[in-house]
Amino acid sequence: MAETPFLAATQFSVASVLNRSWHTMWKVPGISLGLTLTAAVLAAIPEFLLPGVPLALALGQVADAVMGLILSGAVAYAVFQELGGRHAGIGEALTRGLTRFFPLLLASLLTGMGMVLGFMLLLIPGLILMCLWSLVVPACVLERLGPLSSLSRSARLTKGYRWPVFGLILLTVIAGLILYAAAVFMATLLTDNFVAIIAFSIPPVAILTAFQEVMTTIIYYDLRGVKEGLTIDNLVDVFD
Repeated sequence: MAETPFLAATQFSVASVLNRSWHTMWKVPGISLGLTLTAAVLAAIPEFLLPGVPLALALGQVADAVMGLILSGAVAYAVFQELGGRHAGIGEALTRGLTRFFPLLLASLLTGMGMVLGFMLLLIPGLILMCLWSLVVPACVLERLGPLSSLSRSARLTKGYRWPVFGLILLTVIAGLILYAAAVFMATLLTDNFVAIIAFSIPPVAILTAFQEVMTTIIYYDLRGVKEGLTIDNLVDVFD
């Protein structure tokens, strides 16, 4: 039986986004946490097999980027379904992530190049672009937009709310750095084995990654509610 869907937001609240992101993540643990942890382990396999080898690190980064895009699409779909009072299975969510892989890839490349250029010129333009394009994934996956349209859609939705969005991103980045540093520190107290240290750091990083993916869709959902009066009918239209 479907659960009661979330009502459309009438105002954007940082505290509400954080609270609902945490609770929603645990409503779809197989997709958010399970897939994130699986992707992290698979991406780390080259380093496990060939620790310290540059090629292994490069292969791991490529695998992480590819699986990360598919994962982002799957989580966005599953979370949006959950917000509408429905449940998406892992296979259904992964299918949506896979079908939107190439538009997501192009959108991510454009976003990455723009942000790198912004950070190279000055720090502030890069941060502005990061906030402008923070909702590219849900826009691309849930509205089936092309790469350029996804960037424009994200910019329109975040307009007027970029400071709180920036605050949310900053909070999760700081939390991620703290968790990662704490995990590595604890691991080094227990062992000096490189592979063991990497393995020890994977779970906390996976949890933070899953939370960030869920939070992005919650932000998207709330901003659509505030700016467009998102309703259950709108939700149904997305999946038709």
